[in-house]
Amino acid sequence: MLVLLVGVGGGLLAAIVALSVLAYDVLVWLVGDPTATTAAEHFAGAPDLAGAVVVGLLVWWYHQEVLGTGRAAARTEVRRVYEYVMAAVGLLAASAGLVMVIVTLVEAIAAGRDLVVGGSALNALLAALVLLAVGLPVWWWHWRLAQRARGSGPAAELASPTRRTYLLVLFGVSGVAAVIALITLVYLLLEDALAGGIDTETMRSIRFPLGILATTSLLSAYHWTVFRADRAELDRRAPARAPHTPATPGHGPRTVLLVGTLSPAEHADLATRTGADVQLWRPRAAAPARPSVEELAEAVGAVPEGDVLLLVDATGLRAVPVDHYTSS
Repeated sequence: MLVLLVGVGGGLLAAIVALSVLAYDVLVWLVGDPTATTAAEHFAGAPDLAGAVVVGLLVWWYHQEVLGTGRAAARTEVRRVYEYVMAAVGLLAASAGLVMVIVTLVEAIAAGRDLVVGGSALNALLAALVLLAVGLPVWWWHWRLAQRARGSGPAAELASPTRRTYLLVLFGVSGVAAVIALITLVYLLLEDALAGGIDTETMRSIRFPLGILATTSLLSAYHWTVFRADRAELDRRAPARAPHTPATPGHGPRTVLLVGTLSPAEHADLATRTGADVQLWRPRAAAPARPSVEELAEAVGAVPEGDVLLLVDATGLRAVPVDHYTSS
């Protein structure tokens, strides 16, 4: 499964990089500052780039079909990993584009042209726009799918370790990058200030740290806000269900013992729905049918109070009221 996910992310990343370079070459030739004097020389690498785009998209499409991540497919943890990996790939490209936009603006203010060795500020701006045009739609589409799932099924989505990992990694990496960029920025400013004064050359020297600082700060703040909203929603939902689950006097919190199989997300969803401590025992032989979380929650709700034993066997789903046995 990890190989398939690498194929999905790697294939799309290769296609995005090749497509971005190809679009950049076209824009530079049309409106930019090309270094080549003939179209044949300028587009010498275009066939290789086009081939990389086709191969990358085919690899991405094939592994997506193998994973079964279509819109009609069930929302499994594999599908969540797929969507968040795709969102991260698009966000990486869009972030690079935003950094280059800020760098180009600072370069324009400083009235310089040697932004990139062998290129111009106009070419750098074209590269930034291409990255934004390619990365933003990929990120927005997959992030929108994840957010839509959060709205329609918040219990399972908020409990997903994939979503929490995605948000925390982006917040952490962006935060660390922002701190490093800030330190570099302050160092360059102090160096020029102590050496004789801050001028346009100083602006040019800080353009990359400034672009990275602005972009990573924005990303870190956004993902931390989303993560805090998720945690607040989980905290709000947890106590809201607890009063609806009566407990037998002397038994403490209600316990549900399920003899069956559940995924981690389904386990968390059942615990949220019932407000009980759900314990899972896996049978040696697989059950002929696997009930849904909704069916399990309804079976628990049919038992008015006390602990419940859920059995899934050839006869179907059975809910058996039980009491803790205490030896005297």
